[in-house]
Amino acid sequence: ASLLSKWTRWTYILFFATHIPITIFIDSQAVLPPEIYPVPARSLLQWHIGVNNDFLMNHKPTWFQGIVWAEVLLQLPFFFVALRFLLDGKERHLSFIFSIYAAHVVTTMVPILASFYASDSFMSETQRWILMGIYAPYLFIPLHMLVVFARFTEKERGAEEVDAKRRHTSKPHSS
Repeated sequence: ASLLSKWTRWTYILFFATHIPITIFIDSQAVLPPEIYPVPARSLLQWHIGVNNDFLMNHKPTWFQGIVWAEVLLQLPFFFVALRFLLDGKERHLSFIFSIYAAHVVTTMVPILASFYASDSFMSETQRWILMGIYAPYLFIPLHMLVVFARFTEKERGAEEVDAKRRHTSKPHSS
């Protein structure tokens, strides 16, 4: 039996499937040399920076680069694994790993969104909220994922404890 509803599964599949090219062609430009990217990817990032005033992608502060390195080196490989398990309907086998991933992403999104919220560099409030809206799915979908998978992990742990108690109490006592 599947852990997720059909709608939730396909939301997660779409999230990971779209995150792969975004990480490879856009986000990683914050940490890797520009000459390795095709011109359309560099142009798309420059357009995004100009239109949405994404000052983190433009100025690349060290703390932000650290978050992007974690995305490239830790999250990107997991995207492929997550997709495979989600497509096969076997996500319950990685519920703990999904929880770790989701907690990590939620934690990294807080300083990013706080930087946008606190910045006075936007030309308008609309520009601020559009940029925050572009980043928001990377907070809210992993937050949902964290709740779903952490709850399942907790239920699974509880079931294992009950099984262990049953095994312990059903053993014959020797005299």
